[in-house]
Amino acid sequence: MKIETHRRNKEKYINGIQSWTIPTIEKKKVVEFVQEYLSGRITNKIGSNSGALVEKLIPALALAQDYYLQGMDMDSVKTLKKEEEKLLLLEKIKSEFKKEVSRFVDDLVVDKKIKSKLGKPYPPKSQKEIMNYHKRYLLWRYKDNDLVSPLAVTIETKERDIESLTLAEVEKLYRACKSDEERYLIAGFFSTGARAEEFLSLRMCDYG
Repeated sequence: MKIETHRRNKEKYINGIQSWTIPTIEKKKVVEFVQEYLSGRITNKIGSNSGALVEKLIPALALAQDYYLQGMDMDSVKTLKKEEEKLLLLEKIKSEFKKEVSRFVDDLVVDKKIKSKLGKPYPPKSQKEIMNYHKRYLLWRYKDNDLVSPLAVTIETKERDIESLTLAEVEKLYRACKSDEERYLIAGFFSTGARAEEFLSLRMCDYG
């Protein structure tokens, strides 16, 4: 049994989509996309922590509510009888849609108008992650590579040096332990490199 160190409420995030300021049909499509993403049909793999995925995926998609998530009005195309007129109007609609996608990208990456909950622009690493979610959504929603083209921007990210303890510092920490339980925790964490959830989920059968 996996022990989770963070309480996550997937249903709360999914149900929250109904309060978004987008057409009802688009809300249904976003919910459907999230469900397919969780099932592994979008990426061909199922993550071990669906709650954490939902907490990233849905807020990332929510950023485009005032942009392309308003959708494309295809009803006006259906009313036309001449095929040539339909094609011309469809191209116009797609062009306007791509402008909205481009506006979203500019506000997120270039002008940094889209802010995080902390009121700050998203860092490059987060921008890349957000853009990947939107690429997958657009390809899934419209099956049209051309509509995804505005998202093909280069985002430079710098590898961040991960702060870690030296071997001498780990040994000092181990010697400072006051019980076998503390020594077990320190030895387990630093010898396996496991996350808290992974470490807490260890079973006796995992040894050996």
